[in-house]
Amino acid sequence: MATPLAPLLRDAVRGRVADSDAVRLAWHEAFEDPSTRTASLIAAPQVARALRRAGAPEAAVEVCASADPLVTGAELRATLDQSWLLARMAAGDDPPHEEVLRGAASLVAASDGRFDKDQREAAARLLHLAWELLLDRSLHTHGTTSPLAEDARGWTRSVRGAKVAVWLDQAIPERPWWRRWARPRVRRVLLVTQRGSNFLDQLRTSAERAGVELREVVLTDLQGDGWVIPRGAAMSALRVAAREGARPEVPEQLAQAYAWADQVLVDWCDEAAVLVSATAPEDVEVVVRVHSLEALSPQPPFVSWERVDRLVVVAGHIGRLLETVVPRTGKVRRGLLPPHAPAGRLDGSPPPARQPHVMALVGWAQPVKDPVWALDVLAAVRAEDPRWRLLLVGPDLFAEPSTSPAVNRYADAYRERAARPDVAGAVDHLPWLDDVTTLGEHASVILSTSVREGFAVGLHEAVEGGLLPVVRRWPIVAPFGAPGETCAPEWVVDTPEQAARRVLEPPDDARELAWRWLDRRLGARVAARGYRRLLRWPVPRP
Repeated sequence: MATPLAPLLRDAVRGRVADSDAVRLAWHEAFEDPSTRTASLIAAPQVARALRRAGAPEAAVEVCASADPLVTGAELRATLDQSWLLARMAAGDDPPHEEVLRGAASLVAASDGRFDKDQREAAARLLHLAWELLLDRSLHTHGTTSPLAEDARGWTRSVRGAKVAVWLDQAIPERPWWRRWARPRVRRVLLVTQRGSNFLDQLRTSAERAGVELREVVLTDLQGDGWVIPRGAAMSALRVAAREGARPEVPEQLAQAYAWADQVLVDWCDEAAVLVSATAPEDVEVVVRVHSLEALSPQPPFVSWERVDRLVVVAGHIGRLLETVVPRTGKVRRGLLPPHAPAGRLDGSPPPARQPHVMALVGWAQPVKDPVWALDVLAAVRAEDPRWRLLLVGPDLFAEPSTSPAVNRYADAYRERAARPDVAGAVDHLPWLDDVTTLGEHASVILSTSVREGFAVGLHEAVEGGLLPVVRRWPIVAPFGAPGETCAPEWVVDTPEQAARRVLEPPDDARELAWRWLDRRLGARVAARGYRRLLRWPVPRP
């Protein structure tokens, strides 16, 4: 584009937007100029993507709508439609699922065309765009429903059948299974995260008890000097390189850590897992731990699973969901390791509840926790015993507008429900609690009303503190067996009315039975055995 504004648009195509309005105007100026119109049309999908990610989805919609009538060519049409759909969803629109599926199918068709021309990197880039569309957070995590709960295989059928996806899945492991398992116990573990994690305390404790030397690398700390964490097209290109037998270079600090380690453990199946699985040396074991959100994200399909020795899930239903979306994970040795376990054996009786008519909900102010459902439980309980109250633990994230219209709509629905007479005045807030195991000082019942959970750490910490658990059958992951082994069957309910009955008429010794179950099924001894058997760490010291 030979205009003074061309550098601004080139930056936008690369994903850099400092002034959204200036980029929008620059694109329109180039679009109106006959000498640069073609270039502006080609750039429209990337400019719209950059504007959306910069928090200007309305401007992105405007760019796509302007370009739409003049776009020709199946691939450009498919990429423009993808940017347009994502921008519309980010702006608050709710396109029919059939339209999203058609958009993904068009991208897969374009990807197949590139693959037929032996352009595998371009084919993988288009496949990533399709995954990005199908697994956009507005469809799965910003509300209380998900198409994956209705038909996960149908939702992902087109991308799983793409020619480049089939080719990627046909990768052969570099080392046979008998070489992987016939090794000495692991002594040096490199823990890799993209930007740190809140779920590492149990892992660090187990490593210390087992005598395992642990080093940690946070990838965001390594960015600079020309290296950045591979995302988007760079991530899909990395996967293609690994499939073709290459092992791309990594920052020196990570290369040195690889050389030191017996095992690399990646916490969260995100870009870090894509990077490590593509670059770790052949003689180093690779372990990936999946929590929950990643199973609904576009990164797992681009992990080099043939190079992963073990897949750790925090709950069985998360493993089954991931295998449905990414079938190749079913060929990786998989095991369950909870991200939290009581510090020691739970002996005696649970601590007494000091507030016998208070229910608590931890980390409440987000749609995935569905506090509206908790208010429905409160209403059903108070209809029989008005002494009961609800304690919401954690900051009120609904107090400020979100960048997600779906979250804002949910926040409005929550405020409307909380103002109704059947619960108004019966809700209290505790902005923060450093140790959830002390929640018994404030409540006697812990609610889990989420639409999706992996392990639900806060729930189990509260049970450890002696609270009675009342757990909704998390609907988005219920089709995959949730909550499964993470909860005792008697904790689980399907309706607010069932929850109210468990609160008002708990079985005899229900709190103590829950406490004992937690120790027997998820206690420190169980966690230690898991690290020894699944990760091949030494037997922990007594």
